[in-house]
Amino acid sequence: MSMKKLYITMALAILPFSSAYALSISTVNGDPTGYLPGASILYNFDTGVAPANLSGDFDVISIPENITETAAPWNDLAGYYLTVPGLPPAPVNDPDGNVNWGTAILTFAGDMNYLGLYWGSMDTYNKIDFWLDGKFVDTVSGSQVADPLANGNQTFGGTNRYVNITGIVFDEVRFTSTGFAFEVDNIAANPVPEPATMLLFGAGLAGLAGIRSRRKK
Repeated sequence: MSMKKLYITMALAILPFSSAYALSISTVNGDPTGYLPGASILYNFDTGVAPANLSGDFDVISIPENITETAAPWNDLAGYYLTVPGLPPAPVNDPDGNVNWGTAILTFAGDMNYLGLYWGSMDTYNKIDFWLDGKFVDTVSGSQVADPLANGNQTFGGTNRYVNITGIVFDEVRFTSTGFAFEVDNIAANPVPEPATMLLFGAGLAGLAGIRSRRKK
């Protein structure tokens, strides 16, 4: 195990016992660029091609495009966006034999502590699962982020929001829809170390320095 992985593992081990640990969600209504200060957009899909680290059931759709199964997120006026599960034909592993079910998997090269995305026409049956080293971490559903209801409204700020998710460490994100499409654009992410991990790391280094200092005396 690398030293970085060791520090992250140590941090995650103590986080459940700390009042500071919690998945945190903030939102900005109707703003495709509502990501947190200091963050940057990694994927805006404006080339019309999905990134190589995205796999599963999805399509990249141009704006505007007259498609009945999906609609661009409100105020997302140009370029392309991601839709899950995608357009016909149905995914080969779709148990219903239609296009109303699927998962797209975004895999990062390293560990991340922040995800931002513009989530369009939020529905109760859309969700984001977070994974780290092959283990489930947490989930966020459309019901958690819409205001007041995740009813799929395509022209209302409360169901078309930039969603900022912090407080967890992950290296994989799974976008799942079990109904009509899950529309996403302008995905942002930040890598670890997060502030809590840095404090732990700093405290550990300070402790080691103190031990070495005492040994020299």
